[in-house]
Amino acid sequence: MFDFRTAFYLITHSFSCKKGSLRFPSFKRLFFVFLVLPLFFFNTLINWIFLWLDELIFPSYHKTDVSKSIFIIGMPRSGTSFLLNLICSNKKEFTCFSLGEMVFAPSILQKYIYHIFSKLDGFIGKPFKKSILFIEKFLFKSTKGVHDISFFANEEDEFLYLFLFRSIYLQYIFPDVKKKLTLMNRDELNNTKAGQRMMRFYTNCVKRHNYFYNQSGHRYFVSKNPAYPGMIDLLSANFPDSFYINPVRNQKETIASILSLNNRLLSGACSVKEPQPLKEITIALLLKWDEKLKSFCKNDSFNAKILNLDFSDLTNYPFLTVQKIYNLLNFAMGQSAKDIYLAQENKSKRYKSPHRYESITLDEIQNYKTN
Repeated sequence: MFDFRTAFYLITHSFSCKKGSLRFPSFKRLFFVFLVLPLFFFNTLINWIFLWLDELIFPSYHKTDVSKSIFIIGMPRSGTSFLLNLICSNKKEFTCFSLGEMVFAPSILQKYIYHIFSKLDGFIGKPFKKSILFIEKFLFKSTKGVHDISFFANEEDEFLYLFLFRSIYLQYIFPDVKKKLTLMNRDELNNTKAGQRMMRFYTNCVKRHNYFYNQSGHRYFVSKNPAYPGMIDLLSANFPDSFYINPVRNQKETIASILSLNNRLLSGACSVKEPQPLKEITIALLLKWDEKLKSFCKNDSFNAKILNLDFSDLTNYPFLTVQKIYNLLNFAMGQSAKDIYLAQENKSKRYKSPHRYESITLDEIQNYKTN
């Protein structure tokens, strides 16, 4: 399943001496390639060993039901992370991946080990967790205020595709590499063996999660991924019984927010010397994704399973938004759930985003549409 060909190509193109290249061998780039990447591949190897052990020790996980799933398919920066955290604040009825689970414990056996270790850490005052939280302040500093990240928090499951070396995040690690990769538009892999293997891997990860965290099967699994608009055909083909939630935001604000995030993400592995080096490819891709998403939401076959949400309603009226989701699921909201979501609404009203958007005009967006 691991894409060795793409991995080999990208690794051998980790550097470029071309003036202005994002892969120029600066100190930051050298540090990332020779320290961070080896650690990533070591962690990937460990994870694959444990995933293989699952097949020997927990083969019954394949029978785990994943039909009770909700996919947040909105465009990136349209409130999808806020919605994921809002829904899953009610842990009795919903469950989702955390970043730590995806990075360090994607297998069932690792989850058991992590659970035992976490209990032991709690008995002695949580020194390990406190150390991780301290390290996170430096590790995820570049995205703070734009997309806050923590190993202990809910997170988008695009991280899982890194272990296949098929993640959209690779564009921030290996930018301006001149090779056509099916990373950003995974629907190009629809009805191919590569696409089937990729979705089988993801489905098995969801089954492993439910096997450990949702054995009774009464909770809904909730997922969000910024790449869902580009793989909506693959997703719906493999999860036909699931529900889909689409937060809709003003196109100009969405694109401006993503362009702002781009530089933050690039700065983790590259020395960014010019503003918006990925501007053209980003806007062109987002416009393509937007059209695919609109087409899917008009599909009569999924009409009863899709809920479109206005971004302003989502951020201003979280409780009413959740009520719409419960109605979509034909699910009664108990008093304890109401209390949880009302508390989340009060919390969101006090939040003020420090995120500053990049400037972009409607004329610029229109030019990309016509080109």
